[in-house]
Parts: sequence; structure tokens; C-alpha cells
Amino acid sequence: MVFASCSNDNDEKKQDDLEVDFFLMNEQGEKATTFKSGENIVLCADIKNNTSKLIIFFDEADYPKSVAWNYLDNVFAIYESNGKLIDKAWDGISLSEIFLPSGETVHWQCYWKEHEIDFPNVPPFVVDEIKSTLPKGDYYALFSHYQINSNKIYKINFKIQ
Repeated sequence: MVFASCSNDNDEKKQDDLEVDFFLMNEQGEKATTFKSGENIVLCADIKNNTSKLIIFFDEADYPKSVAWNYLDNVFAIYESNGKLIDKAWDGISLSEIFLPSGETVHWQCYWKEHEIDFPNVPPFVVDEIKSTLPKGDYYALFSHYQINSNKIYKINFKIQ
């Protein structure tokens, strides 16, 4: 995920300007890091613009010299504890630009194994393929974003029992 702010000056954004709360939920909508075998996992991120400016998440097609949506490879991605990528919870991007006004928060979420998606604020992700149930074991989920010459990665370890 790449973002830029609309501004007449050339100030670079600080990492703290974009606040991300990345978390997992169980089927009951409760934050969790331990799941029962067969239980669905909901990957969630609340993204807040702490700047006084508009932030734009953008696509390489509109900004060909930029680092693009390929940075979304680690958004809602699940890995085995040994570092092997299982898959992302989504299959594609439906928008080329997403606008996040100053002071506002957007909520993104993807269900791991169901074809159901609920994006109450921004619908950037497309799911074409239903994911299989994760076997018992230890895993981690990632959420990353690129912000003017830096890459911020959030990691959550979780377990399937």
C-alpha cells in the first residue's frame, strides 16, 4: 500500500502520521490470537490519518513511477511460523485510488476462509477464491504499508488449536 498526501510543500510524512491498528478477530467479532480448528479468522486494520492533509493510497497504473499496490502483498497475508507464505485473504484490488481525509479512520477487513467480505468504509479488495481451513499449528499474519522511502510492517502471531 502506497500513500501520499496532497500538499503544496515537499514535506515528507513521518511514520506516525499514519496510525495502523492491525488485529485478528474470531467468528464472534472478538479480538483473538488463538482459534479453534475450522474457525474462521477475520483480519482487520483500522487506519487513521493523523496529519492535517489528505492521504491517498494509489495504484501504479495512475502513478507509474511509484512503488505500487504490490506493497499490498503483505496486507492480510498469512504465513506458517517457519516463514512460508500460505496466501493473502484477498485476490485483487478494485480501486486505483483511495482517499483518507485528515483525522479520519478507515476500517478494512477480510474473512480468511469465507467468500463474505464486509468493508463498511473502503472496498479496495476483491475475493475470487475461497481459502481452505488452516490446519492446527502456529502462524503469523502481516499488514504492511509503504510510506515515502520506508516500509512499516505489523505482525501478529496466532495459533490454530
